[in-house]
Amino acid sequence: MSWERGDVVVATDPFKDESTGRPFLVISTDGTPFHGGQYVALALTTRT
Repeated sequence: MSWERGDVVVATDPFKDESTGRPFLVISTDGTPFHGGQYVALALTTRT
C-alpha cells in the first residue's frame, strides 16, 4: 500500500511497549528517497 503526503495512518508506536496504534501524519513526498517503502511521518496527539 502507498500513502501520499497529508494522509493520516494508524500504526504501532515504536516508543511504547503496549501500543495498539497511534495516528501519524505522512509528510514525505514522491521525491523522498524510498517513497512507497519508507515514509516520513509525524505522530499526532491530543496532549501537550
